Amino acid sequence: MKFVNTATEKSGKIWLLDEKQFEDFVIMDNRDKNSSSMGDMLTQNLDYDPFMLTEKESDSADLGALRSGEVLHFLSMEAIALLAQYSSVGVLFNTLPALAYPVFQNYLRMQGYQVSSYTALINLGWSFKIFFGILSDCFPIFGLQRRPYIVLGWLICATCCAIMAFTPFSKPYYGKKSLTGLPVTNISQEDQDKYINFDAPNSSALFVVLSMIASFGYVMTVTSCDALSVQYAQT
Repeated sequence: MKFVNTATEKSGKIWLLDEKQFEDFVIMDNRDKNSSSMGDMLTQNLDYDPFMLTEKESDSADLGALRSGEVLHFLSMEAIALLAQYSSVGVLFNTLPALAYPVFQNYLRMQGYQVSSYTALINLGWSFKIFFGILSDCFPIFGLQRRPYIVLGWLICATCCAIMAFTPFSKPYYGKKSLTGLPVTNISQEDQDKYINFDAPNSSALFVVLSMIASFGYVMTVTSCDALSVQYAQT
């Protein structure tokens, strides 16, 4: 390391730099390109950005949107509809997993591995999000890329939820409140025959499958909404 004094008469600056490092912080004076002396080099400001456009260049450069179209107004019907999609998906995304503990584990007394399987299945759709994105990008329906898949996703989800809503649900595992939580071995045979529903843990297969398919539906919807948000952001 050594002190390098460059044109101290003009700049009055002393640089504590190695010669090789100093070359990274200087630029040649365009007024005299043939000169190779260190005195003709101008010290470069440390916040200098070689990729920054000058005022003249920024005026002539095309810095517009990435795609043509009108800017989406935040209070327009399209923006409100898009936000409503995300709100609805958020409700389902938080509601279906929340049923695991109170309904499937406590009400139906499903085994731990069965409850874990339910949680894994309703989150399985997120693993296919990239494929839903490819579908909406490469395979438009009636010339439209996003809206048909949004509608199709909601139709799938609404159909599954409607079937679950109108299908009679199983009776609880414990038919008497005082027996709740007791091991079967501590319950008399008479009470078991009268109050214990041993078929309850196995009666939820239909609801588990429908919940999984419903999650695929809203994942398809939110994937198309994400792509639509990107399009709006580029205009």
